[in-house]
Amino acid sequence: MTDVNTLLNEGRLLCERQQYAEAYALYGQACAVQPDSAIAWCNRGGVAFLMGNYTDAETHYQRAHDIDPSLAEAVYGLIRLRLARRDWIGAHSMLDSHPAAGDNELDAERHYLKGIACENLGEIETAIAAYRIAVSRRYAPAQRVLLRLLLQQKQILEALDLCFAMASDAKTRWKLVAVCLRESDGDASAYDLAAQLFLASHQWAYAARVTAHARRTLPNLNLSAWPALKGSSWF
Repeated sequence: MTDVNTLLNEGRLLCERQQYAEAYALYGQACAVQPDSAIAWCNRGGVAFLMGNYTDAETHYQRAHDIDPSLAEAVYGLIRLRLARRDWIGAHSMLDSHPAAGDNELDAERHYLKGIACENLGEIETAIAAYRIAVSRRYAPAQRVLLRLLLQQKQILEALDLCFAMASDAKTRWKLVAVCLRESDGDASAYDLAAQLFLASHQWAYAARVTAHARRTLPNLNLSAWPALKGSSWF
């Protein structure tokens, strides 16, 4: 009989190659070999979720949770299922009733998932706070949703700071910054901060580009009132 750990490892490799049907079958073998393996049931639930089979995913995740209530990945799997089914209240309730996982990556995801639930329940400030924490813990999927929300709420200056945290190369930063500037409704302070951030990054040409953009957009702009724009106007 094949060892359960061997089956789990082979299943993981199949998942990495996106061979989900084969992985699902292999995890099924692992569950048959060791029916009390919470990890095996949890992994099978994860593959079922990726395949869009939410009914089986819930059954497997719940079996894993029943075997080992401390297995955070099973709890998070059940939360992701509720979000996928647009059960925002159910997801929010599960997040509140289960403490932080103690694992930095899972805890970061927890805040991201809470942000999704809160945003869809109309709790925008709570969602932004949750996304901020996820971003601070380097959870990349939270960056763009936080940027979108900040722009929707016209929190342009914070959005600009986030743009520079999201990307290091000047070209990508400029694409993100340009969106922020369009949403700034001609706020000269947004242009000045953008120029300042490019200057601080030694990306001189893009600081000059911000100033040129500001001059076109704000024809009556007094550069002497905005140090970063004035400082990059000669490039």
